[in-house]
Amino acid sequence: MKNNLNFALLLISFVLAVSACKKDVPREELLTSGSWKGESIIVTILGQSTNVHDQLEPCAKDDLTRFKTDKTVEIDEGPSKCDPADPQTYSEGPWSLSENDSKLTFSGVTYDIQELTDNRLKLKGSFSELGITGTAELTFVK
Repeated sequence: MKNNLNFALLLISFVLAVSACKKDVPREELLTSGSWKGESIIVTILGQSTNVHDQLEPCAKDDLTRFKTDKTVEIDEGPSKCDPADPQTYSEGPWSLSENDSKLTFSGVTYDIQELTDNRLKLKGSFSELGITGTAELTFVK
């Protein structure tokens, strides 16, 4: 019985030591390590929410967004293009992190970072266009 208790304590100590050594990956590194594919775009106006991503053409749904280390955003048309004459990749301007890396600005819009992991990015921002105000929640996956 004492051996089982010693083994259990040793195992718990090992698990705690391993988890304590895990380093947090900087948000910039998570953001720039690969291409992001849009999963959803939830737009809410006057309390009504719509997933705009569901209404996109398949050729737009396969586009990839890359936050490059030189602080530019690159869009790749993915496997299918909506217009064959369009370039495969194009720049969408600069990006930046602010407020302790809790906000991401790109395409002229600043978003609150709701979630950022190795394979998921969720953003939320407000907009006002032609007197209409609302929020947009963008979710990307790798």
